[in-house]
Amino acid sequence: MDYNVWENNFKKSEIKFPNEIAKEMCNQLYSVTDKKVMAKVEKYKENFFDMNKSAPYMGLTAMDNFLKSRRIQDNLGEVSGNDKFTYELYLTGVKTVDYKYRFCFIENGVYPYPVKIALDAEIAKELEASTIIECKDEEEYVISLKKILTSKKMKGVIEGLMAINS
Repeated sequence: MDYNVWENNFKKSEIKFPNEIAKEMCNQLYSVTDKKVMAKVEKYKENFFDMNKSAPYMGLTAMDNFLKSRRIQDNLGEVSGNDKFTYELYLTGVKTVDYKYRFCFIENGVYPYPVKIALDAEIAKELEASTIIECKDEEEYVISLKKILTSKKMKGVIEGLMAINS
């Protein structure tokens, strides 16, 4: 009897993930600033939900809840703490590699949208936006990211980094 139930018809999604879009936008800054300032997108070790908890044993609390659950259905599907992909976006300079101005985090699940953006408070105030923005699709996300990247606060930080890195 053949137990193989998988057909070989899986397709790679044509949808661009939020971190890939951010990298494309951020990579342009290096050449625009005469190779002085870089905007980076890097995987971050914690999810949004976990960032508010300062205890180093936070993961054990989640595991404890898993063990205490009386309903097995509570523990199926995406498991909290492992179900999100979080990236930090920040500015740095070629001569100031130890300096980091983190302007936002982005987070999505295995499906790229919706995506959440956790925004620097000063940029959020300038854009008259919440510090947490949820974008339902790629179009909404690109519009939000463009506003963030072209904000006055970002321009000021980039100009300062260009001066220091000259």
